[in-house]
Amino acid sequence: MIAVLAGNPSVDRLHSVEVLRPGQIHRPSSVVMLPGGKGINVARAIVALGGDAHVLGILGGHSGSWIAEAAAREGIRGTFAWSSSETRTSISVAQSARPGEPLTEFYEPAPPVAAEVWSELEARVAEVVAGASLLCVSGGLIAGAPLAAYNRAVDLAHAAGRAVAIDSHGDAFAAALKAGPELVKVNALEAAEALGLESPERDDDALAWATAAAAALRDLAGGRGAGIVTCGADGMALVDEAGARYQGFLPEAGPYSVGSGDAAFAAIALAREGGEPWPAALRAAIGAGAANACVPGPGLLDPRESRELAARATIRRLAT
Repeated sequence: MIAVLAGNPSVDRLHSVEVLRPGQIHRPSSVVMLPGGKGINVARAIVALGGDAHVLGILGGHSGSWIAEAAAREGIRGTFAWSSSETRTSISVAQSARPGEPLTEFYEPAPPVAAEVWSELEARVAEVVAGASLLCVSGGLIAGAPLAAYNRAVDLAHAAGRAVAIDSHGDAFAAALKAGPELVKVNALEAAEALGLESPERDDDALAWATAAAAALRDLAGGRGAGIVTCGADGMALVDEAGARYQGFLPEAGPYSVGSGDAAFAAIALAREGGEPWPAALRAAIGAGAANACVPGPGLLDPRESRELAARATIRRLAT
């Protein structure tokens, strides 16, 4: 079982319209509503790919109750601490007449939680991670939680003898790197923020830049784990614990990019849980991310399609 700490859950809604026109009324042709936020997306993708996930997070109000109930119906086990504030909502808008364009996204800020609510969640993390194979820390940190929340979670997992994979951003992520997680996985924008760098302007520079960034993130995390930086349709770069460098890509992109990074993170975690080597984990991640982009709704990927797309991915090891 993989424990997933969801730093900032939300109700995720995907609206499909023909064309997005500012200032006008829109009547979506379809709406997909799911329990969401990066951590819950990761847990959903783990379950879709045949794994066992146990998600932990803070929920509140009617929307929080709906998330807990809907996640359980999907087969996602959950342990939650409860806040007095409503859990936030995130909205993405897809344009059917412009399938190649990025989604337009609206992410509400979460109401701050009381410090004691995070302390309660931290106690639950300690309990669940003891029975897990590893801990995935995913998403930004909810307002009101202590800055050291994520590095304390890493320490709790290490105390139980469990490895940690993290996909996050911001000050809490930077602090967590000091605790030495075994895998750091972020996208190019998050890597640029964490390293104080400018992201590449040209697509042909993306993977070279991402490879250097993955190595730098690995070093920031103590140099004993792996770093992965994703570049959307341009591919992913991996630097493993021995310093070996890999790049992977698949020139196929679906229209529903939300959650593709989370699906990739889930596939990496499952591959490593199963003892797969890093190149195989990278291949699985590319397939899962691409399969996620084919379906409206983060983490609702088809496992067979994920495997088929992974088989078509190109993985290359770079000379060092």
